[in-house]
Amino acid sequence: MQVDSSTCDGVDNGTPRDASIVKQLGQKHRKRKWDKTARPDSLVVDVAYRALADRLGAVLYYLPLAALRADEDSEYVHQLRVGTRRVNAAFKVFADVLPQRRTRRMSKILKRVRRAAGAARDLDVLAERFTNLRDGGLLAAELPVARISLLRQDAQQWIIEANRRLRPGKLRRSVRKLLTRIRKRRKSHDRRLDDMAPRALRSAAQVFFEAGRGDLCVAENLHEMRIAGKQLRYAMELLAGAFDASFRKELYPLFAEVQERLGAINDLAVAEQRLQEWKDTPSAKGAAGSAGKHAAGQWQAVLDVVARDKAAHMDAFRVWWTSERARLLEQHFDQVLFAAPASRDEATESISLKS
Repeated sequence: MQVDSSTCDGVDNGTPRDASIVKQLGQKHRKRKWDKTARPDSLVVDVAYRALADRLGAVLYYLPLAALRADEDSEYVHQLRVGTRRVNAAFKVFADVLPQRRTRRMSKILKRVRRAAGAARDLDVLAERFTNLRDGGLLAAELPVARISLLRQDAQQWIIEANRRLRPGKLRRSVRKLLTRIRKRRKSHDRRLDDMAPRALRSAAQVFFEAGRGDLCVAENLHEMRIAGKQLRYAMELLAGAFDASFRKELYPLFAEVQERLGAINDLAVAEQRLQEWKDTPSAKGAAGSAGKHAAGQWQAVLDVVARDKAAHMDAFRVWWTSERARLLEQHFDQVLFAAPASRDEATESISLKS
């Protein structure tokens, strides 16, 4: 489908024309976290267009690979889930400039894909963890490895079904229609990125920092903080063009480190929860008598290792995430967002949050 490149930003602000983006959808995808053509004076609608073209292109590329070749590389499923999450984040960040009806329709389509990829990816992460435990000498970890193998086969069918439903070309046509509608909205949406980004990011940051002030001895509170941090990171990736290079090189990595630590805790919490569920099933308990007790003991041995590991990670995070660290990070964030351009580098240099 041809799209008139004259409606793109490019001539006015120096960014390259992107009329060919729609034609390239679903072709070999390069991982791009940042829109390096975005500038503070870019129109929000243009940034939204490029962000969604890139992220939806990733979904188009990875969906058939995740459905038909997941056994070759688990990264296909991982990137499919990441792609759908990033699309969803872009829908939220750029909601004011997107066509509501087509956005809702696309969101509904991708929800099924995201759930299928999410279930499969969670099992892949669990399989890697328990395989490492088994290979490291905890032979009882073979029990969850065997269970996961069966569950993973079932989960793969949901991805295959999602791919089948969206063929031939159904998803691609829907993506093209959405992107074309977004481009047409340029004439009626003239808000600049530097007008929108600081306040949009501050709103997301408030949710994150508020979650970080909760009782972090409770795993559920850490989970809420992780979700808020993930949403903030996705928004930062989408709106980075409104700021100078220090935003990507200095500020973003600080939040990435928080997310990495919280992600490790979440993975262990999920592993603990699934182990508890599997341990209590009749098939896991096995036969009555001594055989049943032996099976229960093996499951409990794995559960104990995971629970200790989770507790250690939670303790380490609470030691690291002090009120002073949180205060400095929030201060740093506000300085970069709202400082005059000439003083942003100074703000970055004056505050160090590295561990």
